[in-house]
Amino acid sequence: MPDEFPTLEVVAALATLVALVRAAQLFTALGEVRRLSDAMARALRAGDREAARRVVTESEGRAFSSVARALLDALASSAAHPETLARSVEHASVRVQRRSRRASASGAFVGLLLLGLLLYAVVSRLSPMPHAAPSSLFDGLVVLGVVVHGVGILLNHLVSRETRHAAGRLGDAASAHEKEPV
Repeated sequence: MPDEFPTLEVVAALATLVALVRAAQLFTALGEVRRLSDAMARALRAGDREAARRVVTESEGRAFSSVARALLDALASSAAHPETLARSVEHASVRVQRRSRRASASGAFVGLLLLGLLLYAVVSRLSPMPHAAPSSLFDGLVVLGVVVHGVGILLNHLVSRETRHAAGRLGDAASAHEKEPV
């Protein structure tokens, strides 16, 4: 007797939804890192640390705000040498890379689920028993989920890379202002 509740389709839809939400969050974070790092770099070049702090408070992303706060804390110290700034930014960037790896590891569970569903779809289509194949809605949801998850992996790497580049730009902007004669 066939199952009346579309269990496979629901599981595929949930896994696809999780991948889609994660990809949307990463896409938003990428835009935020670019926008806020540019605004903060302009403020630091102008020597306006208050404006730079306001930019940090606008940030919803932990990665950007942790790098920016580390830089501003280093600038606030009395010995804000370029080496100190660079070291603070580097330490914050390493923390961002670790967080990105943890996010990739947690996304691996969704990826494994989607790959398992994809394998099930392929094997059931190749099965000699006609009733073993799931619906085409299931197939579509699984393929969409795998594609969106792949895009999410790419976006995660882009956010991590952009955050590291932003950290370097912020450090350079702060160092450039600190080197200027007052």
